[in-house]
Amino acid sequence: MKYLLLIYMDENAMSDTEREHCYGESAQLAQDLHTQGQFLATAPLHPVATATSVQVRDGKSLVTDGPFAETREQLGGFFLVNAQDLDEAIAIATRIPGAKVGTVEIRPVNRHPHPRCKSRHRRNPSCHRSCGTTSTAQTVLNRLNSRRTLMQNNSKITPCLWFDDQAEAAAQFYTSIFRNSKIVHVSRYGDAGQEIHGKPAGAVMTVSFELDGQPFTALNGGPTFKFNEAISFQIFCDTQADVDDYWQKLSAGGDETAQQCGWLKDKYGVSWQIIPRILIELLNRPDAATSQKVTTTMLQMKKIEIDELKRVAAD
Repeated sequence: MKYLLLIYMDENAMSDTEREHCYGESAQLAQDLHTQGQFLATAPLHPVATATSVQVRDGKSLVTDGPFAETREQLGGFFLVNAQDLDEAIAIATRIPGAKVGTVEIRPVNRHPHPRCKSRHRRNPSCHRSCGTTSTAQTVLNRLNSRRTLMQNNSKITPCLWFDDQAEAAAQFYTSIFRNSKIVHVSRYGDAGQEIHGKPAGAVMTVSFELDGQPFTALNGGPTFKFNEAISFQIFCDTQADVDDYWQKLSAGGDETAQQCGWLKDKYGVSWQIIPRILIELLNRPDAATSQKVTTTMLQMKKIEIDELKRVAAD
């Protein structure tokens, strides 16, 4: 019998490192189930911020951005498996990594095979391999291992970064640091408007890229404008390991005198804030004395150290 295992969890419950590990464990589970003849399909879902809800009432369609309902845990992915009974389906569900931090809901699948293969399904349940009603294990595993599955973004706001002539190098630098990132498109200057922009035909004009699904544009506009701390990008981290990793990579070659209170400048002059989520929690505690102690300690730091913040808050 087919069972759909729906994985619900808080989208912010895992750090980037933990999420990558979870994908790896899910891919291995899919491979194991495939070997046992129980695997049908699996995939992670994009965040609920990308959801679109559709309703039809009195013949009219109502389309809204966002999920159907706000919940503490969100549907993050699924497994479709073959199991002899509910007990076996439960045993499979306990092996899903998401069950450790969320909930796996098990739903039996009502069989309604395609009319063309209905009789074949009755005679041979494995005929889905030839009639195309499910994905092959290898296809799904390739999708699991592809970071592109997490990169759809419907944001209407795209930051544009003005460089002199380093736009492509900067985009390559940033996409090498952030997970689930890629360069989307490179456009080049032509002969038109050369008297204004002064760039030779064929030179890079803009680079569209994504950092963890967030779209950016890098523009080679000449030396007129420079970056400063009036604009910065915040990176929220769940662990000290994430803080250390982003700090080391982004600060390499940057202005060390600009490093203060979790802020840094990269080698292109762009400012970043590497912020542990626990810092926000400690600063917002109702105990004013604790908040003040944490603030004082944080102001003396360059890179934020989580253990020190916790120690001060506990004193």
